[in-house]
Amino acid sequence: MALSITTELQSTYYTCDIPNIGIDTDRASLVFTLKVKGKQIFKSTYYASNGKVTVRDILSIIEAYFVQQGYSYQTVNITADDGDEPVTATFHAVYCHFHCISKPAEVFVEENFFTTATSRVVSLNCPQPLAGYFSRGRHSVRVSAMYQLPDGTTKSTGYTESINAPLVGMKTITVNPATIEEELSDALHMDVKLLQFSYEIESRRCHFFIQRTPSTRSFYFWNAFNCKEAVTFFSETVTELETDFSEAVIEHQLAYYDVEHTHTYQTQTGDLLLMQARWLEQFFTSPKIQLAQKINGTNPLVLIADYEHQITDAPGSNNQVNFKWKFADKRLTLNDFSLDDGIFTEPYSEEYV
Repeated sequence: MALSITTELQSTYYTCDIPNIGIDTDRASLVFTLKVKGKQIFKSTYYASNGKVTVRDILSIIEAYFVQQGYSYQTVNITADDGDEPVTATFHAVYCHFHCISKPAEVFVEENFFTTATSRVVSLNCPQPLAGYFSRGRHSVRVSAMYQLPDGTTKSTGYTESINAPLVGMKTITVNPATIEEELSDALHMDVKLLQFSYEIESRRCHFFIQRTPSTRSFYFWNAFNCKEAVTFFSETVTELETDFSEAVIEHQLAYYDVEHTHTYQTQTGDLLLMQARWLEQFFTSPKIQLAQKINGTNPLVLIADYEHQITDAPGSNNQVNFKWKFADKRLTLNDFSLDDGIFTEPYSEEYV
């Protein structure tokens, strides 16, 4: 019996669907090696039973390595060697820690941005990362926008630009709604309000609706495909100061020690469509979340402390999500204490009761 890999492998898998590897051998044992992007990440000796070896759950090893390295799409090589001529097999893997049933992996890579939110409500001032797999060279980008003139008239326009992919592989494009609005205003020589726009690269398309609400909180998170995305919650944030400590009695005096203070922030979403609520599952299960607002030049890491995520698919029903979050850095953060413009220049009006 010659050494052979008996599992029929597809060209591309979502990582959650990578199968166990079956191997036939006429030797007592073999060495199995797993590589990602040419780098060995796993190697072990397996002993045959009736000439057969099964290597189980390599998907967990691959997914952990993808998260560690920040990969979303990569080449995977497997090798079996029983001392004679080794055999190898190669396939591509798309990171996905959810079961994907909508499209085969190879079709998804060619036709989609690496997101399940093909339309979303966004804040004007929050840049939107879009990741995709692109061939080498320049790619045409189509931007279609709807905007409002100062007199309230609504207009539509479209234009074409291009992006360059110097190498074959993953590329993240940052789409800035504020920049699109500014470019439209400059072109029309008047201040316009961007209402919505779509961003298309070949068959890949994403649509954005602009919501202008003063109370917003935006986050970056790594989605089901290990790609960076942005989400904005249009609601007020409640800040809670929590104190944890231990007590001791010293000479009849009560004292606190191991005192820790923590800010916890509570956010409740507005009404969400079923598609939006399901997309937020990726936010709550993300391995990495950052505040979109920069503090001291960086986007600080945050942790989800608690959440209530119950959604219904009943027709006409709206969903809401409550959650608490905190900064990964336990040191308390001062609120912005800068003064609003004009706070000491407006006329003082003394009121009597």
